[in-house]
Amino acid sequence: MVFLFPIERPEPRALFACAIVFSLVPSLFVALRLIARRKAGRGLDASDYLIFVALINVLGYQGLNMACVLVGGAGWHVKELTERFGIETGPTTFIKMMLAQQVVWATSLAFTKISILVLYCRIFTLRMFTIVAWVTSVVILLWVILVVAGSLAICQPTAFNWDQTIPGGHCGDSVKLWLSHGILNIITDMVVLLLPMPVLYQLQMVLYKKVVLMFTFGMGLGVVIISAFRLHSLVEVDMTDVTYTVPLPIMWSALEPCLGITLACVPLLRPLLGGDEKHSSNAESYDMGDVKTIQTIGQKKSRKFDQLRDDDCSITQLTSTTPPPFRSEPLHYTADVVSKDTSSSDDDSTDKGEPAVAINVRRDWVVKDGSPRA
Repeated sequence: MVFLFPIERPEPRALFACAIVFSLVPSLFVALRLIARRKAGRGLDASDYLIFVALINVLGYQGLNMACVLVGGAGWHVKELTERFGIETGPTTFIKMMLAQQVVWATSLAFTKISILVLYCRIFTLRMFTIVAWVTSVVILLWVILVVAGSLAICQPTAFNWDQTIPGGHCGDSVKLWLSHGILNIITDMVVLLLPMPVLYQLQMVLYKKVVLMFTFGMGLGVVIISAFRLHSLVEVDMTDVTYTVPLPIMWSALEPCLGITLACVPLLRPLLGGDEKHSSNAESYDMGDVKTIQTIGQKKSRKFDQLRDDDCSITQLTSTTPPPFRSEPLHYTADVVSKDTSSSDDDSTDKGEPAVAINVRRDWVVKDGSPRA
């Protein structure tokens, strides 16, 4: 029979309550993201599926947090586990769950960041930007492998993490390992946060709109701050009293992916706030509400035309001053305004006997071979 620890201290109460809240909040925002997609008339893309995987890992992490409180003894001193509750194995169950937490924590953060990067690549289609985003994704995946491998290899054999009686077993410094993981995590957070800023800064738009846009993309700074607090709390961990000193870093670790998923969904909720509901499926009109694809900045060439001139009351001619490639002669467009008697027409949209106006457009061009002749 599994022994359930009482939730009578502030530490386990806080950890259990945070696990519930940090499960509900990201679930709500992912659901709102789906509703916004549906309202905007858009299907799911890779960034959505990646955020689903991240959410599943977050829910798994919060479930482990609750289990740590109920059956692991989180919030109690190691000595109390044996002396007060008679748990002969001490923190064995807690340490096993803690190892599993490290895996799902890293996985949830990785999928959240990669989801954001995939979304960036759909919005900012600049070649160099895309390359940097994919390189960052690879680095994040390598970071996950490092976290998982380090967590399993810090003690040899692995079971020595929770069973110190195994002959010949030994462990490295777990706290230093966690700190190294945390520092690399903050570095990747900063890269994801700063990556779109130079592109956004170059946008030709009203200043306040640019500031709002940069603020929307910069909300990830909150995740960086939480990561820093988590890193600081790890310094206070005492592995000899792990059940009592680890819960605070666990709470920071629980908040980090929760906030990451939430902020990753916020920019996509524009349709729920009265933004455009329908958008073209063209890649250039892909948006996050009203944030449209930034395909190139300063690279789109515009066609210039002469000022309109009227030859008479019914003919207007447009002459392109920038001929398209492979055409040595300018294009000529002629528009004739004519009237048409609709007295015999069956069209109910036009009053009987009244003339309708029509415009006939004729395009003339000359194609010449511009290659030199022998």
